[in-house]
Amino acid sequence: MRKALWTALSVFGVLAIAGCSGIKEWPIQSWDIVYVSYTATYREDGDVFEKVEEPIPVSVGSAEILSKIDDELLGMQKGETKNIIVTPKDGFGNEYDNDLVKVIPAMYLTVAWTDVAMGSIVSLDGRDGVIIGVQGEGDDARVTVDLNPSYTWKDLEFALMVHQIGGKSLQEENK
Repeated sequence: MRKALWTALSVFGVLAIAGCSGIKEWPIQSWDIVYVSYTATYREDGDVFEKVEEPIPVSVGSAEILSKIDDELLGMQKGETKNIIVTPKDGFGNEYDNDLVKVIPAMYLTVAWTDVAMGSIVSLDGRDGVIIGVQGEGDDARVTVDLNPSYTWKDLEFALMVHQIGGKSLQEENK
């Protein structure tokens, strides 16, 4: 009887601490839903390649983000910030994928383009790429597009902040 009462009081205490919204005030554990923002930069020069200012939900341990970042989130608390270094081995790899280099007619990129230039960023097959070659002119022009991520082979740094652990989405909380 005492054990059952203690268990009930413990569960009630946890619910009281967490509140009805399910927001946690203790460190992040596997399978927690957390809301994070981050700025991702190349370590070699500090150039920003991605910035997320509005917190986004992440399920810790579900493999929806890089495993290095997943591991580093464990134990963090609401309001905590951390700089996480991701090497090519832990991130996007060291290998160049020749299958991600495509040669296509320039007119497939967009109807509005009249000038196709080396180094231009384009979207193809749902991926961003860089034009690395141009042959011909006008309607006969063909371009070579490299769809390999620009952050492959590079050390990256993610300046990450935890805004919330568990609970409703931040948009629902602010209604």
